[in-house]
Amino acid sequence: MEGLTVQENSVIETKAGVELYVEATVGVIATIKANSKVKVEAPVAALNLDAVLDLQQGNVISQVDPKAKAKYGVRTPCVGTGFLDTRQSLIRRLKG
Repeated sequence: MEGLTVQENSVIETKAGVELYVEATVGVIATIKANSKVKVEAPVAALNLDAVLDLQQGNVISQVDPKAKAKYGVRTPCVGTGFLDTRQSLIRRLKG
C-alpha cells in the first residue's frame, strides 16, 4: 500500500520478512525493519522537531536528505543504540 497517511500516536508493527518505508517528514525516509514496533509521536515543539518515532522494539534505519534541513528524532532505549552519520545520515538501533 502506498500513499497512506499515518496518524500521530499510531503504532506500526512489522512481522518477519516485512519492511515498511515511512516518510517521517519532508526529506526523511524511515525504514522500519522486520519484527519491529514503532510509535509515531506528535512533533515535539520544545525540542524543535518536526517528527519523532519511538522505537519500542527492533530496528529503524533513517535516510535523511541533508538539503531538506529536516528536524527529526528517533527515541530509542539507551542500551545497544548506535548512530552513524554520513552524507545521507543513517540512524540505526543495533540488536543488543
